[in-house]
Amino acid sequence: YVIVDSDLHISHLSLQVCYSMLDVGIIPTAEINQHLLPAILNLSKSSILQDKALDSLLAVLEKLVNVNAVVFQELLVALKNGLLTVPESQNNVGATRQSISNIAHCMAAITSAAPELERNIVVSDLLSSIESFGNVSSTSSASFHIQLALRVAGDIGRRVSLGSIPGVALRLQNIFMNMFGSQVEDIKNSAAYGLGRVAVCSKPEFLPKILSALEEKDQKQQYLLLSSLREFIHCHQKGYGGEIASSIPQILPHLFNHLADKEEGVRTMVADCLGSLAC
Repeated sequence: YVIVDSDLHISHLSLQVCYSMLDVGIIPTAEINQHLLPAILNLSKSSILQDKALDSLLAVLEKLVNVNAVVFQELLVALKNGLLTVPESQNNVGATRQSISNIAHCMAAITSAAPELERNIVVSDLLSSIESFGNVSSTSSASFHIQLALRVAGDIGRRVSLGSIPGVALRLQNIFMNMFGSQVEDIKNSAAYGLGRVAVCSKPEFLPKILSALEEKDQKQQYLLLSSLREFIHCHQKGYGGEIASSIPQILPHLFNHLADKEEGVRTMVADCLGSLAC
């Protein structure tokens, strides 16, 4: 298999072939364990993985779970362990952030494809792990783990409803809002990302909370909440969460309230949300 981040186009094509072979059941288990899994685990933590190669990788990971070609928990742990090799470098923050994001996409994809019972266990573990962390520094491995958990929760919520799991909606709301007060910018941004995405398939539980908080919080948190709203809108643009038309009358008054905000960042985020709604 030619699955390497040095040629993402070839990797995309190779992954498509792998998907087709998995779909018809002609890849032996030994071949998967010895060749396919090491290659996709290595690719999953790449900081340059994106676009079609990422989409194809997620499709293959989901298919591996759907056809029981791998043990779900073992694959989940293997993906998470990729975080251990992400460099903790102040000079390479963007690459680190992208690696965490890609690992989160992969973990969310296989969790969404797993049976409901296993999915609920993963969600519970994610919430408990975030709640167990105190204040962390921007360079600590704990910061990376919090960012990963926040993003995984959001990406799972983009695919399946987490609001229907008893007690989860309130815990997630508290977690995301609390993380807006973190001293680490990447944690705050990950919380905004997660909150917006988890609302996609759980609108009744999360969208009113985002909109009401938008009128109550200070300007820095307003920016983060608008960032969450932008994620919510963008996910619907990509076909997740069903139609958004019924939510627009709820959203527009809050965007109009902040059109003339004195902070340029807030005004820019409002314009981004309005432009996305118009597309």
